[in-house]
Amino acid sequence: MSEKIDKIKRIIQKSVGTPCSITARSGRKNLFFENCVIESAYPEIFVVRLLSVKKKQAKSMTFSYTDLLIKKVSISPIKKNCDEKGA
Repeated sequence: MSEKIDKIKRIIQKSVGTPCSITARSGRKNLFFENCVIESAYPEIFVVRLLSVKKKQAKSMTFSYTDLLIKKVSISPIKKNCDEKGA
């Protein structure tokens, strides 16, 4: 299990500053989906800044790497929309 958490930590550390989408369970029936940026990664937790919140009320949230392992939280990179016309 330690190897899996170490792998998750490396992936998150490489993704600092990258726009992502996050899905998190905050209770039995509560699920939220937001766009975010991974702000920083620490030995036990990582911090994300939610992008959909008004600039005056920037909101950051912290999660543990275990949250990703047990699938309480899911993070995926935001794919850039590319239009390739006649290249």
